[in-house]
Amino acid sequence: MNNPQQHELRESTKKYLIEFVGWYGAFAITIAYFANSFGYLASDGLSYQLLNFTGGIALGILTYVKRAYQSTVVNVIWSLIATVALWRIIG
Repeated sequence: MNNPQQHELRESTKKYLIEFVGWYGAFAITIAYFANSFGYLASDGLSYQLLNFTGGIALGILTYVKRAYQSTVVNVIWSLIATVALWRIIG
């Protein structure tokens, strides 16, 4: 049977995990933009598109959990665009 401390620990762990995912997404997209803008990554490169894809997914998860649905839609679209770009690169 679950006791209150176990429940609180699970909820706290889940909260920090979601926050970590969100911070990863913010950094991934920012790094991709910076690296592309200053010529370190090409927009048609695998690394650039993977950063955008994973960053968009991560921010999509965070914004969905936080019920910021407008941002969720933007991040899902962002990830879909990156998915198509990745498909073109890989396929």
